[in-house]
Amino acid sequence: MVDITRTGFSRMFLLEQRAGPDTNPAFQGLWKAGGLTWDQGDITLVRKPSETQYDAFDVIGKIIGAQGNPTMDITGLYPLDARSTFLKLARRGCDNDMHIHFGDCADPKDFNGGWKKIVVLEGARATSFSTEDLGALNTDERALVHETLPVSGEDLYELVPISFGQLAGVQITREVMDVAIIDAVNCGACGLPSDGTQKFFALENFAAGSPGANAQIVASVDGGSTIVESTISTLGAAQTANRLAGSGVYLVVVSDASDSLHYIRISDMMRGAGSWTQVLTGFTATKGPRDIYSLGPTLNWMVAEGGYIYFSSDITSGVTADEQGSLTVLNLNAVHAFDSSNVVAVGDGNIVLVSRNGRAWTAAPGGGPAFGVNLNAVFMRGKDEWWVGSAAGRLYYTRDGGTTWKEKAFPGNGSGAVRDIQFPVKGVGYMSHDGATGGGRILRSISGGNSWYVLPEGTGSIPTNTRINQVAATKDDPNYVLGGGIVASNDGILVKGTGV
Repeated sequence: MVDITRTGFSRMFLLEQRAGPDTNPAFQGLWKAGGLTWDQGDITLVRKPSETQYDAFDVIGKIIGAQGNPTMDITGLYPLDARSTFLKLARRGCDNDMHIHFGDCADPKDFNGGWKKIVVLEGARATSFSTEDLGALNTDERALVHETLPVSGEDLYELVPISFGQLAGVQITREVMDVAIIDAVNCGACGLPSDGTQKFFALENFAAGSPGANAQIVASVDGGSTIVESTISTLGAAQTANRLAGSGVYLVVVSDASDSLHYIRISDMMRGAGSWTQVLTGFTATKGPRDIYSLGPTLNWMVAEGGYIYFSSDITSGVTADEQGSLTVLNLNAVHAFDSSNVVAVGDGNIVLVSRNGRAWTAAPGGGPAFGVNLNAVFMRGKDEWWVGSAAGRLYYTRDGGTTWKEKAFPGNGSGAVRDIQFPVKGVGYMSHDGATGGGRILRSISGGNSWYVLPEGTGSIPTNTRINQVAATKDDPNYVLGGGIVASNDGILVKGTGV
């Protein structure tokens, strides 16, 4: 039986000037959330004269109007012994995030744990401010004074508790090196309908032995109901496959063992056709790529051994070495781009490199966050806000483009390794980390990185594993996360975390 939401079971939090690592969610015990409205745009039908009936017209298409902003009125008790937060927000005129938490038997002030469901209004800005009558002329006009703050936001979504299951357990028999969700919401006009979470790809490493087995892709177009396997035939049976990415119509795998990239057309692979192609052009021997990030078919960055960084505007034609070990000769391990100009790479020995035009690279102004420590993961949450995970199990961030760094604590930090960081939307983050006892864990932040906790929420646990190498998340569903890694005896694992 579905439990229906009731108004008395909601409480509000304000994340002033947006969720982020330095923003502490503030419980607002004197506020109530009004009704939400989100105009999705008017729909105009396109018609033509019917070919089967006079004075009749057939619908042949639709023109969708512009989507509006999600809006909400917030009502509060006007305070006597303090300044009005509503008036402050209206005067300041900045964006804020609003959380409406629903719960029953938990502490409503517990931001991370005291809820059963959360409604998030991101980027909310005041559009007006008003109060009820501030005075009385007679005894029958005595009343509480309420204030009202209408707000208009950028995005609206729900957060629900996540539980985990295992995907492709039969097909995955080797370590999963990387996972990716390469999908978008589709109503059926462009292939199979999708909610943006259905098409996933997992990269399995090679299997040692005699005979060995090449690295392969395990993928699905329907959320895991059916599985496709594709052997990367252009890699040798003992060559490591490091990372994967989607670049336009192609799936790309990079390997520091082969000093090259390997690609296949996604549509061909998913129907059991096509073939893999190896690209060696532009790569330097012994400077093989270890990670790749793509913003589309013309924007592909690869970081490599020996401090090399490659760029490709067309992965089928080759790469150009934009950085050839002049800034560091240590291995680079991860790369991420915020947009076509702002890109960050991290590597061994606390190396952090940045590009402000997508091609030319320099060392971060303040260096890296942890002297001498290898850095495994990087995510650009903004052009100047970067998150970095270390091989020492610690998490760092900068909000001034690498000039200064702060460490962000989380449960179990300082043990194992932080292996990957993802923020599918501004306010929600996922992180893979090895726990103190050696098991891989996935953590979530619902505060833009201000605090982190171990998934799943509530009862249950993540399937047993040794480590989770990489995670994948999508803006189309902040309650969906994939993790790929390894269990005992080199067996691989792919886990899926979803909300109800």
